Amino acid sequence: MKEMLNLTEHTFSCKGKSKLPSIVFNINGNPLPLTPDFYIKKVGEKCKIAIGATKLTGPMKNTVILGDAFLRAYYVHFDYANA
Repeated sequence: MKEMLNLTEHTFSCKGKSKLPSIVFNINGNPLPLTPDFYIKKVGEKCKIAIGATKLTGPMKNTVILGDAFLRAYYVHFDYANA
């Protein structure tokens, strides 16, 4: 993706946004795609990727954190009363 955008800074021209692929998360056999409309954020006249990666260690090493880009695409309701 970095090469597709000619990304040398943290932001890039929004013109290339429509050429970006969907990113698909497969959770329990369910494909959950994120289109660029959800994982690209406009900042002023530029755009930036609104997802990132981190490497966790120890007991958390197989943990995936799905942040606001994912939550905007898929409605989540936390039902603490019936948990």
